[in-house]
Amino acid sequence: MSSAGPSSSKNKRGPPQDSSPTPTPSQLFGASSAHSQDTAMPPAKKQKKNKDEAAENDSKKKTPKQYHLKKNALTDDEQHINTAFQTHIRLLAGLHDQTAIPRKPSEAVLAAFDERFTTTQDYRNATVPLCTRLITLRNELANTRSTISKRLGRIEEGAIEMIIATLAHYHFDMWCPNLSDNAYSAYNMVHRTIACETFRQAVVNHDYTFIAPINLQKAQDKKLLVQLYSSYVWSYFKTIYDKEQRNPGAHQERLQTNKVLSRRSDLATRRLRYVQGDGFPTAIRLLVKEPAAHSDDEDDGQIRVKTGHSAHVTRFIREIDTKRKAWAPFQASSGNRIKERNCVLPAIPIPSALPAPPTQVPINWFDPAHFNVLPAAFRARYMNHKRAVALPSNYELIFDPNSDWKGLEDDEFMEIYGNEVLKRYKLPTEQELKNLREAANEDDEDEDDDEEEDDDEDALLFAFLSGTRPISGAGKGKDKGKDKGKGKAKAGADQDVEMDGQ
Repeated sequence: MSSAGPSSSKNKRGPPQDSSPTPTPSQLFGASSAHSQDTAMPPAKKQKKNKDEAAENDSKKKTPKQYHLKKNALTDDEQHINTAFQTHIRLLAGLHDQTAIPRKPSEAVLAAFDERFTTTQDYRNATVPLCTRLITLRNELANTRSTISKRLGRIEEGAIEMIIATLAHYHFDMWCPNLSDNAYSAYNMVHRTIACETFRQAVVNHDYTFIAPINLQKAQDKKLLVQLYSSYVWSYFKTIYDKEQRNPGAHQERLQTNKVLSRRSDLATRRLRYVQGDGFPTAIRLLVKEPAAHSDDEDDGQIRVKTGHSAHVTRFIREIDTKRKAWAPFQASSGNRIKERNCVLPAIPIPSALPAPPTQVPINWFDPAHFNVLPAAFRARYMNHKRAVALPSNYELIFDPNSDWKGLEDDEFMEIYGNEVLKRYKLPTEQELKNLREAANEDDEDEDDDEEEDDDEDALLFAFLSGTRPISGAGKGKDKGKDKGKGKAKAGADQDVEMDGQ
């Protein structure tokens, strides 16, 4: 790794030169801050100033979600800048992997900062501990596998020297915004200024070109940098910080759950591609398409099984896995295929930590004994499929090359194979379906009733908890055309499934 020489470090990478020991407000907050301007101004400008201050006061009440920028709101150039800026912020904060939690500045640091802006006393910075901390960090990064840490490890030493010098200029021995305070406190504004200005200088010195091509002109856009900074620090970091304060360990749990979800999604994709390539019908594709239809695993490599999953379907999926793994070496490789984990099924089954069932599968995904004792509203969800059953009950037929079941139309399959399987499942009766619809539409039946509001709340609550939704071709009667409550019920069901699946 190259190191900038002493002269280049002073001339190119040092902080802005200032003979005053204390940075002025204009240096800290930029030209946009009018708080330090006491000179007289025309009434029109005073009015504009008051509006700007009111807007800033409103912005102080923002929640993390309101600071968030969506990826699709950024151009390709802006996305490259965003990736580099996030790496820069992590370097400043010393957060070199996803598991790191943003820290809170000590009371001594906050008190020293406040004192500096109320008195002329100059508290001393500690550049030696800072240098030691950064050097130690760089040594640790060499042995890590994290993408974040690998990026940090590639940053030139000259950029780190510039950051150290800039922090020393502002009399800090570490960069640590106060996420317990609002984004516009003086302390936090100084940290935003340090992050933006050091990043702009690092970009000019081409310190982040290893990440992506950086548009130098756009990277100097202060407004853009403030938006990117606020999204990352005051949305992403702030959310992590607040959750960790309420529930220590919550961030690590979320990361672990995300890893499990990602692996389960990859597994669903692999299985779906195989059944597509082997000519299986739509019902089989639906059987494996949803990630929620599959078991999951954790870092120990032990399979966590889905409660209520049919043993017949499980056996079919295991056979699919055997066949697709045997076929994998003969497929054309792109050179960067991710190696699949070899997971084992423990002797004593471990239930999945993500128990929410799939919603679009044929009914025989479920074990009949499990399915038949579930609430009627849940069982009604699986009555809409053209082909309610995906597999013949005779397992020997499934992979028999002489069997014709894969080529049958849905009606033919159900008549020959499916109806026999369907008899094992207890579907809601006509009366149960009618009762479900009436409960979901109670608010439409008593418009003049004094308790109309309460009935509406009860109906919506029932619909949300039961997960009911419109059922095609099921039941008759005066409720058939009513859909006001049904639409709300479906939205509630989707939300409930999403919450369970997290």
